[in-house]
Amino acid sequence: MLIENQNDIRSSEITPESSYCSRREFMRAASVAGIGLAAETLFPPRVLGQDRWPRGKKGPYDTDEEVSTFKEITTYNNFYEFGTDKGDPFSSGPMLKACAWTKPSIP
Repeated sequence: MLIENQNDIRSSEITPESSYCSRREFMRAASVAGIGLAAETLFPPRVLGQDRWPRGKKGPYDTDEEVSTFKEITTYNNFYEFGTDKGDPFSSGPMLKACAWTKPSIP
């Protein structure tokens, strides 16, 4: 088996100079195309004036429950350090005086 020495291959035989010089333009175009495809997937085009379900008609996951108020949404909390009720952290939280952590001294 004949194995050629690496010095026998000229650089001009590997990649044409024009392709080498335009590699950044290729990467830029590929990036723009990728971003365009991702944007179309994340933000599908919508037809103006057309909703998924007409007004008044319920969707498959709708319920008859009442819509939560802004206060209920912004004060709901699961941290029980200030009390066991869902609203306790909101009412007791402002009394907390936080201080910066200090590095413990090592003897």
